[in-house]
Amino acid sequence: MFEECLDSAIEQTYQNIEIIVSDDCPNSEIEDIVKSKKDSRILYYRNTPAKGPALNYPEVFKLAKGDYIKFLNDDDILHPRCIEKMLPYLFLSSVKVVTTYRQEVDDNGNSLPDRLHNTPLFKENILIEGASLVCAMLANQINVVGEPSCILFRKKILRVLNLIYYVLGGMDINVQVWVMLG
Repeated sequence: MFEECLDSAIEQTYQNIEIIVSDDCPNSEIEDIVKSKKDSRILYYRNTPAKGPALNYPEVFKLAKGDYIKFLNDDDILHPRCIEKMLPYLFLSSVKVVTTYRQEVDDNGNSLPDRLHNTPLFKENILIEGASLVCAMLANQINVVGEPSCILFRKKILRVLNLIYYVLGGMDINVQVWVMLG
């Protein structure tokens, strides 16, 4: 699954990106895949010992040199135009975070039917004021923003994210993060 994930980052139509791979794997499998790609945009870091998400994310944030951050967990795949389509919204001064539709797939890559949490809220792209979205999510108890791989955000808001990861331990905090950013 990781190789498909990495390929989806490499194959983005928006090419001005850095791809940071922070490896917690106990063997050389991830490192071997990264080396086979021979792509100068990939920065590889091996964690010995493994850090886990609570320490891994903040470490990767420090390594990132760009103005924007796009999560991509190793079990996720990006649409080829994901960054190209999301990035223009961050050029609007009021926008801190951009989220996108997520399609779930089975172990064979077949699309699964949408469920309540990933059914598109709107038929077209729209801007929603953060506090209003967070209130709606909390009232309905549905995380429509999605998992970390669904967002693209400004690097300058990392202090908030780092604090949340350290305080809450990095696990099951998606909605709490969106509340802080809203």
